[in-house]
Amino acid sequence: MERSDLNLQSMTGFGRGVAEQDDFLCICEIRSVNHRGLDVKIRLPKELFSCESEYIKKAQHLFSRGRVDIHMTLSHQLTQLKKIRFDLQAASYLVDELLSFRKLKPKLDPNIRLGDLLSIHELFAIEDLADLTEIIKPLAQKAINLALLDLLLARETEGKNLFLPISESLSSCKKMVTELKGHVEGTPKLHHAHLRERMRELLSEQGLDETRLAQEAAFLADKSDVTEEIDRLLAHFNHFFSLCDSKSSGRKLDFLCQEMFREANTIGNKCANAFASHLVVEIKAEIERLREQVQNVE
Repeated sequence: MERSDLNLQSMTGFGRGVAEQDDFLCICEIRSVNHRGLDVKIRLPKELFSCESEYIKKAQHLFSRGRVDIHMTLSHQLTQLKKIRFDLQAASYLVDELLSFRKLKPKLDPNIRLGDLLSIHELFAIEDLADLTEIIKPLAQKAINLALLDLLLARETEGKNLFLPISESLSSCKKMVTELKGHVEGTPKLHHAHLRERMRELLSEQGLDETRLAQEAAFLADKSDVTEEIDRLLAHFNHFFSLCDSKSSGRKLDFLCQEMFREANTIGNKCANAFASHLVVEIKAEIERLREQVQNVE
């Protein structure tokens, strides 16, 4: 089952994209973890709030499951892009009013310092010399595209790494089920021989009714027959492996693991001898290990 061209993809990974131009630096970091569906969370600088829905759609186009957290930061030289404007008219009017007020209240401190005006925020306004959104939007696009690609590669690499333990568990299950199949094929004969011996002991004086013996043996064999369950389990293994070659198959693989466990559980309930029961316990444990790995698959 060793393959290197599978499309299996993990839901965990990390991606980073950096874009720089002139005095601008945009960094986008994306973290992805397990989730039942696809949940995209995003944090952007205020200059890029209008791009939020566009960036979420980019993630939705690439991924179908996982909790995806996108964080973008932006830095630039504010002194080159901002201008501080002082409201001279308002300041002059304020000074005139204060001088008039001083005449009415001569006991107040008569000195008016420039520093006093600096504490009045309403007198100052910061103006943009350029439209930041239009300048940084192409830069942000480049950063998030690089981060998403980096995350995609990380998830694909992790998916390939996941296939090794998945393949080992699947091979182990198949080997044990095949061994179980060979063991239970002789069960009807054993039931017949055991029933014959038991009935001979109980009916030693009256003789043995071969017809009744055959009926009871058939009933017991049918009750403990696990051939169909074993065949379905082997078919599930083959289907499981074929799903590993399909992208976004994690949910189907999880459901299939549940079906495999149910079949193994039914086999365990029907099997009466110690060897088969022990083997079924090992099979169920391996299926559980398989399902734990599948929880990480997209």
